[in-house]
Amino acid sequence: MTVFDEILEKLKVILTDAKQDIADNNGWDMGDVGDIFKAITLVVVQVEDLSAELGGMTSEEKKRAAVETLNWLINIPVLPEWLEGNILSVLIEVVVLGLNKFLGDNWILLKDKILG
Repeated sequence: MTVFDEILEKLKVILTDAKQDIADNNGWDMGDVGDIFKAITLVVVQVEDLSAELGGMTSEEKKRAAVETLNWLINIPVLPEWLEGNILSVLIEVVVLGLNKFLGDNWILLKDKILG
């Protein structure tokens, strides 16, 4: 099993409760832009944390892991999967740029505060 595959499996375990809450609209509204960015941030931070813990991945691999995890976590039924993946990829870049700009390159050190 590759580090990429291991991270995907661990993400599904970590995010199982969030997936159920999103499906049940329990504290999450995927029609709300804020909640969409909250979900993306949650996944980005978890990917970065697991990547550091398990031996690291390239930026592209981390983005791919985040896209695959978000595709698993949330469903946008009106969009085909390929378009959903492209949109999520761009939104992930926006979140990472924001984290880097406002918290610096070592924002993962603030993981608990970000997820708080």
